[in-house]
Amino acid sequence: MLKTSVETKPLNFNEYSKYEISDEFIAFEILFKLINQNDSDDLEAEYLEKGYKLFHSELMHAHQDKYNLKLIVAKTKGFTF
Repeated sequence: MLKTSVETKPLNFNEYSKYEISDEFIAFEILFKLINQNDSDDLEAEYLEKGYKLFHSELMHAHQDKYNLKLIVAKTKGFTF
C-alpha cells in the first residue's frame, strides 16, 4: 500500500525570481506525495488559512489514482525594532 508523505523545505533564494517572489517574503516548497486528486484544493486552502500566500501549485500524476502536489508558499518576514 502506498503511503502519503509531506516534504517541506525553504525555497532556494535563486528560485524567488522564477516565481516572482519579492525578498519581503520567506518562501517554502511543499511536496505532498501520493494524495487523492480531490485533496489538492483542501491542502491549498489550509495554507491560505494559515496566512501563507500561494505563488505556485502543480498537481502531477504519480501512480494510478494518486498524485503529487507541489506548492510554493510564502509568508512576509516579521519586523523587529
